[in-house]
Amino acid sequence: MRALVELFADGGSALLSQAGLAPGWDAALAHVPPEVLGVPPGLHTGLRQLLALRDFWSMRGDLQPALAASRALVELLGERAGSAHVDTLIQLGVLGVLAARAGRQEEGSTFVERALAQLDVAPDDVRRALVCEYAARVRVLGGDRAGAVAALREAHTIRVRVAPQTADHAGAQLAELLVADGDRAAAVPLFEAAVAAAAARDGARHARTLGRSQHLGAAYNALGRHAEAVVVLRPVVASLPASERRASVAFELGLALHRTGGAAEAARLIEESVRWSRAMQPPDGPPHRALSGRLALWAHLQAAAGRPALAEGLLMEALEAARRVFGEDSAQVAERTAGIGHLLAQAGRHQEAIGWLEPACSLLRSTAGDADVRTVSAVEALGEAVLACVQGRADVAGVAQMVRGAHRHAGAVLGHAHRVTRGLRDAAPKR
Repeated sequence: MRALVELFADGGSALLSQAGLAPGWDAALAHVPPEVLGVPPGLHTGLRQLLALRDFWSMRGDLQPALAASRALVELLGERAGSAHVDTLIQLGVLGVLAARAGRQEEGSTFVERALAQLDVAPDDVRRALVCEYAARVRVLGGDRAGAVAALREAHTIRVRVAPQTADHAGAQLAELLVADGDRAAAVPLFEAAVAAAAARDGARHARTLGRSQHLGAAYNALGRHAEAVVVLRPVVASLPASERRASVAFELGLALHRTGGAAEAARLIEESVRWSRAMQPPDGPPHRALSGRLALWAHLQAAAGRPALAEGLLMEALEAARRVFGEDSAQVAERTAGIGHLLAQAGRHQEAIGWLEPACSLLRSTAGDADVRTVSAVEALGEAVLACVQGRADVAGVAQMVRGAHRHAGAVLGHAHRVTRGLRDAAPKR
């Protein structure tokens, strides 16, 4: 500990005070495992011990001492090597990340952006990739997702070019941001490479491999590549105990199996996911955020198995959950309302279906938009239900009202050349 104490003119008293630790190194480090400070003796032993302490506190989430140690590192390196030295700027980037994690976003952003701007290394230097990764993390915490994507793209490009064995972490982070932006097609190759790298380095059952496989499987599902999703999600589900994460992955695997013909296993997994989601609702609290979507798929499976009454009950529960979690005017409520209309129409209960589909179409158009596949499907179902309802009816005024409402949606969403729009036009009473 002597080398650590000798770093500071005051023996480290100011650092311990800023860190919120007990005065005196012995008391301050009483709960730090001895091996943390066990760096080999030699040049810069004190600095390496301070770095090890900073990382120990950071990994534990003890941000006040981690920040204090990080500030001290930046100051000490600046005094010894200069404020523009690469090592100083790298530690300035770490300080920025810690400040942002502690909720001091403006300060963290200032530190990390200065480090990135002043870093004077070759464009393909791995140290630039490292600072880009720090910048990406701070930008994400500050809500600048586009800036984070740009920084991670640069970091990943550098690592692929000069140190490919280290590229998978940046690649996986970039893929997650691309998924959040809806660009799953671009994310999938990055996830695939990240999963392969983790499996080769850490093993197929390592937590990192399985975590990345979970993201990859969800992306495959979203792109309709369900058979591939089944392959990567199976080992993830098998590795997990009963938990929210298992419920989430089981749902994804169930969806993939449902799309690929594994109906029995899909039903078991979806039911497990629904059961867990229901159990997660606190007394007098809102339902789990995922419950509505999971119930909707479970209802679809029940309808396909010839149990429409059970499916209808599940969809009603899904609608109520969506209302409580997302609000009456949400796209989720619109989608669940349309789902009930679809089910009733499929059962030949066309008049009832119209009562659900008409408001669903209006709400979907205002929330999801006219081009959304859910809106298109609901408008088609509404038009077909109206056509089935008005066939042979003598109530001219009632027919005109029903056709007019459906045609208003169909013309705007489906276009005037669509078969449903034409059918509604032909069904309108002639004056």
